[in-house]
Amino acid sequence: MAINILQQTYLAMRENIFEQCQGQSVKVCPANEAVTDTKAKSCPLSLFLQIQDVQETCQRIVTVQQPSPVLRRLGGLVIYFSPEKQTAHLRCRNMGAWTTTHLVLRGPGMLEGAQSCQISLGDLQLYAEIRGSSQFDAPSEPLIIVPQVPVTTDGELQALRNVLDTHSIDQLIAKVNAHKLEADIADLVK
Repeated sequence: MAINILQQTYLAMRENIFEQCQGQSVKVCPANEAVTDTKAKSCPLSLFLQIQDVQETCQRIVTVQQPSPVLRRLGGLVIYFSPEKQTAHLRCRNMGAWTTTHLVLRGPGMLEGAQSCQISLGDLQLYAEIRGSSQFDAPSEPLIIVPQVPVTTDGELQALRNVLDTHSIDQLIAKVNAHKLEADIADLVK
């Protein structure tokens, strides 16, 4: 969420839009989206500003059945939700070596600096974001190309050629273009 310095307007934005903004401590973003006045009540704004009207502003669902776990990478963050205590296994690459860490997660939360970690949480697996390049030379077998068996009859091929013959259509278009009439807009509106 982006909010102006005077906290008069805000914009809920995704990371790909935020990446277009420039600046360090103060970000200047392209004016492609409409902003919303902070006087208008909204759940994201109330949560962001930690306003006491969250219970009235935010729509909630009270349920006996727990929602499913969530594990999602958002740029440099990993957000998670675990309805019950579960052990998350993080296998992270650091300085060329892999290390394994176990964390007990419950409820919503986020993990920072886990870009290079493969994370397992119950039935969910989030793969590590590995950057770089590598080369691999695999032995290749000879490529065998099987002759194509025709699927059309000679009559069908001739019919297709007749349909695809655009020479007569091109001549007709050339004649029409050669004799274009210029129309007055007043004549067209009558």
